[in-house]
Amino acid sequence: LPKGEQWRRSLQLLDDIQHSHQPDVTTYNAAMSGCGKAQQWQRALQILDEMKLSGIEPNSVTQCIVHSTKPNLTIHANMPTPAATP
Repeated sequence: LPKGEQWRRSLQLLDDIQHSHQPDVTTYNAAMSGCGKAQQWQRALQILDEMKLSGIEPNSVTQCIVHSTKPNLTIHANMPTPAATP
């Protein structure tokens, strides 16, 4: 797939998994990361909302993905900014 289309494939994989299994935090993180790399901020936020609605708790990797996708997205996602490591 061309680099600009990889995010669509990650969404397709998430959809496939949702139909056969319960996605876990790693699955959601991968889909959000793919969207973030393609500058699909709104879709990344939708995936985060889906994740929370399904009862999956965001983790530190999720926080980093949201923050790196678009720094001001952290505020809209109602997530803390990842702590800096010493």
